[in-house]
Amino acid sequence: MFRQKWQEQLQDPSYRALMPAAGAYLIWDEHDFANNFDPEALGPTHPLLVDGTRAFRETLPVEEDRSWKNYRWGQTAEFFILDVRMERKPSTRETADAQMISPAQLAWLKQALLDSPCHFKVILTSIPITQLPPPSWGGSADRWEGYAAQREKVLGFIDEHALDNVWFLSGDIHVGTIMRVEKVGPRRKYFEICAGPAGNINPLTFDPKANTVRVMFIDPMQSDAVTCDQTLTFGQGA
Repeated sequence: MFRQKWQEQLQDPSYRALMPAAGAYLIWDEHDFANNFDPEALGPTHPLLVDGTRAFRETLPVEEDRSWKNYRWGQTAEFFILDVRMERKPSTRETADAQMISPAQLAWLKQALLDSPCHFKVILTSIPITQLPPPSWGGSADRWEGYAAQREKVLGFIDEHALDNVWFLSGDIHVGTIMRVEKVGPRRKYFEICAGPAGNINPLTFDPKANTVRVMFIDPMQSDAVTCDQTLTFGQGA
């Protein structure tokens, strides 16, 4: 099933033009397995996880050890790629030990940020870390806001060490936007660039009649730019 879907998608003319035109850092997202899946419920040997992981690694040029990694571009920028899908534990969400990423991954991220000599530090998280209005969350188990204690550990560490030029790059929410991580307060200085998927538009975020992002989803005071353009690729020309 997964192999067939990869073959179908990568035969699309737009993808065939994109893939050789630019480099990519690759990490799986929910639809590589199941929508908003719960790793605790499925378990590591569930066929969806086993087959999805195998097809992902067969199809794309990725290393086969841990999924979270960092890459430097000289001293200009360093990119930190998080795996926010496979290690999450929804059962911990409302505890002090809330786990969107594993303790090992969190420790790696903190040390790597401290060690980075780069001017820009870009954290790639497939789920936005920006504090959005609660109606936009959907399922709390699929949002950084739903793992509040660990979200605070990540942002609090950046605050504590006064790390400059930390940016977040994310997806998932089906619109393209530049957001301030929090609407008010000192974390308003942190920015997150969110790129919508190459698939469908989400009716929770986009009003097709008005051709606008729904206000309940992104507060205009929190976003410096929003695009509602469709990003469909399948069946489109290059």
